[in-house]
Amino acid sequence: MGHIRVVRWGILGGFCLAAALWLTVSQLARAQQATIEGWFHILWYDGPPGSGIKGEIYVLIDDQGQEYRLQLDLKLTEPFGGVLALNRKRVKLVVEQTPGPLGQQGSVRVLSIQLGMAGALAGIEPISGPQPWVNLLCKFSDVSAEPQPLSYFTGLMGNTYPGLDHYWREVSYNNINIVGSASQNWKTLPHDRAYYGATGSGTSANLTALFNDCTAIHDADVYFPNFVGINLMFNDLLDCCAWGGSRTATLDGVNKTYRVTWEPPWGYQNQGVMAHEMGHGWGWPHSSGAYGATYDSRWDVMSDIWNTCPPTDPTYGCVGQGTISYHKDLGAWIPSARKFVPTLNTVTTIEIDRLNQPGSSTNYLMARIPIPGSSQFYTVEARRFIGYDGKVPAEAIVIHHVDATRANDAWVVDADGNLDGACVIPADDANCDPDDAGAQWMPGETYTDAANSIQITVNSITATGFIVTITYGNPPSCTNTGAIFRIERTTGNVCADGSFNSGGADVAEYVRVSEAVEPGDVLELDPTKPGHYRKARGAYSHLVAGVVSTQPGVILGARGQSEGKVLLALIGRVPVRATTENGPIRPGDLLTSSSKPGYAMRCESAHKCEGAIIGKALEALDVGEGVILMLLMR
Repeated sequence: MGHIRVVRWGILGGFCLAAALWLTVSQLARAQQATIEGWFHILWYDGPPGSGIKGEIYVLIDDQGQEYRLQLDLKLTEPFGGVLALNRKRVKLVVEQTPGPLGQQGSVRVLSIQLGMAGALAGIEPISGPQPWVNLLCKFSDVSAEPQPLSYFTGLMGNTYPGLDHYWREVSYNNINIVGSASQNWKTLPHDRAYYGATGSGTSANLTALFNDCTAIHDADVYFPNFVGINLMFNDLLDCCAWGGSRTATLDGVNKTYRVTWEPPWGYQNQGVMAHEMGHGWGWPHSSGAYGATYDSRWDVMSDIWNTCPPTDPTYGCVGQGTISYHKDLGAWIPSARKFVPTLNTVTTIEIDRLNQPGSSTNYLMARIPIPGSSQFYTVEARRFIGYDGKVPAEAIVIHHVDATRANDAWVVDADGNLDGACVIPADDANCDPDDAGAQWMPGETYTDAANSIQITVNSITATGFIVTITYGNPPSCTNTGAIFRIERTTGNVCADGSFNSGGADVAEYVRVSEAVEPGDVLELDPTKPGHYRKARGAYSHLVAGVVSTQPGVILGARGQSEGKVLLALIGRVPVRATTENGPIRPGDLLTSSSKPGYAMRCESAHKCEGAIIGKALEALDVGEGVILMLLMR
């Protein structure tokens, strides 16, 4: 019996070994390399409010309509300028097949990339002129609900606020519109909800089947080549998300690449979601802070739309804010004459107009500052409360660091954080928030990238923008020509081999005020009128900014109009109105604002006056009110 048992185990062991060898050979065969060719697409997915779900997938659609999901190392896209530059382009890929059927149920790993057409160039196409979309309303066969009537979708695409035609006209400076868009009434899909993927979670929606079936049931009523985009509107949840991107398909006998969104009810019931997904249709990625999140930047409709609401529109829900200069530049909506690109080793002061509804036809709309030795760059833009930008966090200069080899190209530059893609407390901002004061670059603040010799200084606010000085590289010091006084015509720099002597002892700049003021008055920022100053109105004011100059030694910002402005002393020795309401003032006492508007008083302790100190008294005031000399210490 023992011998027989051994023989039986031997036969079984041999069978198992043969089976294992067969599986190994089969797996090796299935892992062989192959070459596939077709159209490369990025599809972005976005979860409902509060979910934090986001991401993107990469697909190739061949000439037979077969879709391949791609496992893609973004480093392979760097020679082409990043993955966005390949979106909607014909490519030839060497891939390694993985177990399981290809298409949406499986994937292939990309080993190499080649542009699929001779002479083709990677890059993002400009967007201009009419961009009509068609809304296709599609019901699952087992879900009878019609969440919105046809008239709702017609209004959603309209040219009055907050219709999407109105939105895209404003955001694009009228470079595009969606005139000619249409909506088709509800029709029933051939399959039930479960057929198209698991409901409410994951990214399992069969986007190919949803696209094919939804376009097929409307085909008799729509000539698709008349449209650039297709919004697929469903009457129930898909998987986790709403989707946006593009798809190459043959419809009505024409092979064409369409901009496409796949929308559950919560998508089309919020105008901001529709604007976001249509932005993906344009080919725009998400933007974000530098902390590893995606939906955290309220500066951009391609990031966080939910925290800009309430208020909401009674019909179209949460309305999107504008987008960032990087995306507008991708669309070729900012003319080169209004995009400042610095020359290496220069210092340049420019006026940047507000990004939305600019108040000037000539001022810059953005600065694009290349980072030497790389394809990365900074963008600098001015955001003000107007139009769809009425929902941004503040009126401020906003800086983004752009790296096209990341999934989220543009990261908000936050003074409190690091550009490392992670939120590390306390090394980073206490709350890793790209919307707070750390990301709001205000007059008097400077961002410095010492490693790349880049400095961005916000000088002042204007009626419709900001004055900004950009130092790029290492500007040469004054050239020694032998003259003791010289003006460099190329830079405007004034150089003197000696001391500067003036009749005043302070440095001042022109500022706007919201009330009548006099020399010696203590001024603070006016919280009710951005860009303006007023008399300091309370003791220990943290808004205190300086003193109205009596006789300045140096005047800054004099190049612009001075009408309606006063000279605010920023540093140096200056007369100041003072009161002894907090006790007699002695030379050396720290001074802060008093309860009497425009007057300074003695500060009891540096700790109590932290953030509210104006300067140090140089003269005494024993009782009452008077004017004394003070050394500004702001």
